[in-house]
Amino acid sequence: MKSKSNIVLICILVLLLSLVALPITGWLIAQRALPDQEGIIAISTLQKEVSLVQDDRGIPAIQATSDKDAYAAQGWWVASERFFQMDMLRRAAKGTLSEIFGSGTLAQDKLMRQIGITRAAKAQLKIASPEVKAALQAYSDGVNSYMRLSRSKRQLEFWLMMDDPAPWTAEDSLAVMKYLEYLQGESWSLDDLRQRAVNTAGAKAASEIFEQPLFEGKEEVKEVKDTKALLPVFDFNAVPDTVRHLVSSLPGIGSNAWVVSGKMTDTKGCLLALDRHNIFTDPNLWYVATLITPSNKVSGMSIPGVPGILFGRNDYISWGATALKADTQDLYIESFSQNIANKYKTPTGWAPVEEIIEEVGCRGPVGNKIFQQKVLLTRHGPVLTQSGDSAVVLAWSGHDNVIPSLDSYLKINKAKNWSEFQTALQSYKGEPQNFLFADKNGNIAMQVAGNVPVRSLSAYTHKLNAGQILPGWTGNCDWIARLNFNELPSVLNPPKGYLVGKTDNLNGTMLDVTPYPQSRVQALLDASIASTRRPGLPEMASFQADDYGALSKLVKDMLKDSVTKLENIDKTQLVLLDKFEEWDGMLSSDSIPATAYEAFMRMAARRILIPKIGEDLTNQYINKYPRWTHFLEGVLRRKDTAWLPPEERTFDTFMVSTFSQALKEIRVVTENENPDAWSWKNLHQIHFQSVVLNGLPDWQNQLGKVINIAPVGVPGDGDALNACNVSYSAKGEYNCTVGPVQRLLVDMSDSDKYYETQPLGQSGHLLSSNRLDQLKAWLTQKPLPVSFSEQQIDKYKHKLIFAREI
Repeated sequence: MKSKSNIVLICILVLLLSLVALPITGWLIAQRALPDQEGIIAISTLQKEVSLVQDDRGIPAIQATSDKDAYAAQGWWVASERFFQMDMLRRAAKGTLSEIFGSGTLAQDKLMRQIGITRAAKAQLKIASPEVKAALQAYSDGVNSYMRLSRSKRQLEFWLMMDDPAPWTAEDSLAVMKYLEYLQGESWSLDDLRQRAVNTAGAKAASEIFEQPLFEGKEEVKEVKDTKALLPVFDFNAVPDTVRHLVSSLPGIGSNAWVVSGKMTDTKGCLLALDRHNIFTDPNLWYVATLITPSNKVSGMSIPGVPGILFGRNDYISWGATALKADTQDLYIESFSQNIANKYKTPTGWAPVEEIIEEVGCRGPVGNKIFQQKVLLTRHGPVLTQSGDSAVVLAWSGHDNVIPSLDSYLKINKAKNWSEFQTALQSYKGEPQNFLFADKNGNIAMQVAGNVPVRSLSAYTHKLNAGQILPGWTGNCDWIARLNFNELPSVLNPPKGYLVGKTDNLNGTMLDVTPYPQSRVQALLDASIASTRRPGLPEMASFQADDYGALSKLVKDMLKDSVTKLENIDKTQLVLLDKFEEWDGMLSSDSIPATAYEAFMRMAARRILIPKIGEDLTNQYINKYPRWTHFLEGVLRRKDTAWLPPEERTFDTFMVSTFSQALKEIRVVTENENPDAWSWKNLHQIHFQSVVLNGLPDWQNQLGKVINIAPVGVPGDGDALNACNVSYSAKGEYNCTVGPVQRLLVDMSDSDKYYETQPLGQSGHLLSSNRLDQLKAWLTQKPLPVSFSEQQIDKYKHKLIFAREI
């Protein structure tokens, strides 16, 4: 018995030692992985010496004698700070996540193999210009030099995942860009959602919900025996939480940007304001850098894995862009032959599919497995899912074999005026964007650019809409061309003195974007310009931080009107209505009425929609469709009784009972009866968590409990200029998952009137002082200066020298 007791004690001691040793070992590895900020480093591919200086926030300024050397140093720096993130983006794009995460990401990997990000990147690399190929190769050389020289200093995440990353290639950079373009334009999930709404509620109700004409299947569509069996094409809920941010996209994610003419500003210089929206991640998607060569100096924001600057400024111009959200993806149903394998119906007869075999690796408990995946390609695009003789196929303009969008960005980096800027965009065939421009000479402009499909006009004749699933065998819904560059909207120096990123329509087609931020910034700019004080960067920063609730006044007025007609009001409702009276409509972090307003909006939408399309589709609609509040606004303004839930008879009782149910939900979520505890920041929070540490079991995750960033409460919502969305993935959740992940402010009158903020920081290292040093400034909407003049850059404290290896 004594011997057994000793064994038990030894086991307990070993376990306790392991619990202590694991986080200590992890800390030591993470500490060792921190990159050098000073010293001399040899890179064999350099032509001449390069210097890299950094400020206290870790923003690098790279000085080189050639573009190639600048890109090599940029690749080295990004790899030193963000290589695990680069590798995760590469795996997500190329469908290799399962090689380290196992079967939980197998469905996502197979989807990426079907969509063909890697195939597209390979094709683009073949036709890329010599300049782009040289930039990609130099960047890859820099990345791989770091990986080779710092093999023993790999980030902790690589050790935890037992991942030995492959060398970086030019193809990887193009794959990451193509993948992010795909996520930006993923409109097919809305097509899928619209079709299921039609199948559930009928075309009339679905048309009202999505604010566009949708149709029941005509006879030609009814050839498909069971469209419901084909939907949904991908179950996002099956993706593990650990990597969900890598593979998720919300079709409504956009951005805000505007430019103001120097004629209107306090410094007489043109102003650029940009905030790019994306899913909040740790580390942030973007980083800021400056590249200096004898012929050019450019600074701004870029993404890990890509050379050059995507949005920012040089000595002559500044630029930014917002996602246009034009419909660049369609879902088709193809009819396959029951008698002949791999033949599908076309307008001219039966045609063979192209068949590709993909090998998908998957980590298992006893070793890796290789799955053979058959990918079928039709004239419209790859087959996503098949049931019997019917299949859903994705058409995406991103499948066109066009020169990489990086070609345009690198040309923009060197543009000196509007003419050169436009010329650079003529070759841009990425996802459509509104490009905003401002220069030193007082000019402002906007140019829409991108690969926008032109659909056959006969589709509407046959009562078919590109916003839902289309028959692929008739030819009536085919894409017949792409919009030419000169057909896309362009504006130079408008009389009103400012331009705001376009969100209304393109060629008469409504865009799947909330209209409220654009109208709000236009109103703020009009008021600022009309005042006696000319606006400057401080006003632009305050606009970026504006968190006015788009429908707050409407909801306040309607509730007040309905309450006066009814007597059955409880104490809590009266308290909140009193607070509403004093409320300015701002969705600030400390606001209690903001919480009640957001709860009311969601509860009203749920009560209206669930009887029509069911709870599951309602939750997806509210979470995915960015104009759901616009639909709700229409119902409220019209007091449309056709949309009342069955238990309600008048709109007044609906308003009051919805308010009551919303407050009840807040009580449940907060577990507090006192309205004074219902501040918006207590419910509306961002959860920044490390991908790997968040995915480990609790007994392995002692380090994660120390290193993971605590949740932070944020203001705003998806309709505010400060567009911190509200995630409606489940009842009672008000978390924020999407928002402004990078802000820029530029005044072209002064090289050093240039600012940025991001939610966390420049570094992806868990123990870096630059991992989250910008969080406080981002939360308080305090822009942080970026040095651009030589005088300011010379003050940077940390300096690395890259020397050519002999």
